[in-house]
Amino acid sequence: MLGVMLACPRCGSEDGSDGLYAVRECARCGLEFRPPARVPLRPLSEQDQIIGFFVELARDLWNDFPLTLARLIFAHAPILGMGIGLCLAYVDRGPWYADYGEPWSMFVAVVVVALGSSKASAVLLDAKARRRPIRWRAPALVVLAALVFLGIRWFYPAPSIAGGYAALELGELERAEIELYTLTLEDPDAAELAELREAIARARARRHARAQPERPPTISARESASE
Repeated sequence: MLGVMLACPRCGSEDGSDGLYAVRECARCGLEFRPPARVPLRPLSEQDQIIGFFVELARDLWNDFPLTLARLIFAHAPILGMGIGLCLAYVDRGPWYADYGEPWSMFVAVVVVALGSSKASAVLLDAKARRRPIRWRAPALVVLAALVFLGIRWFYPAPSIAGGYAALELGELERAEIELYTLTLEDPDAAELAELREAIARARARRHARAQPERPPTISARESASE
């Protein structure tokens, strides 16, 4: 009786797998149907479909983690190579980007682009999965968001004159010097750099003066003070 209830209404096959929201997918013809014994469900909203997609994606990544890792390393080696090159180019812009920038977040965004493009391309190549647009639109939106994030991270945060003065106010002289040096590499003829350079020199002089030990008064100074 159970086999009849789980049989596909199109081809009569009992082979299949359970999907999300009490839906069963036939292994022979690919039809998705709800067996009669299961509780009827309301029509899925767009939000429910997006949540279901990410739940299914997380489950697939967890169950097939070794395969996913191998696919990420070998099948997406060009994308990861370009991502590593992008991060190296970002760090090579100046020492500020290496010490205070966001190279690791950019690399994570590249990994997201690789995973999302893999999922979207796999869905588009599958005729059965392609009939549900949400299954390729969701990863495509994730890829688009990651690309926008990469574009923003390339320009922000960045060294600035205001950042150098803020570092001086906080007493971070080394950061202000790194910020000045990176700004000099980008635009050595900027007029504002001279003022920041003088402010850093004054702060360095004050730090050096505070670091000097106080000398005891000489004998002549003590005698003059006593008189």
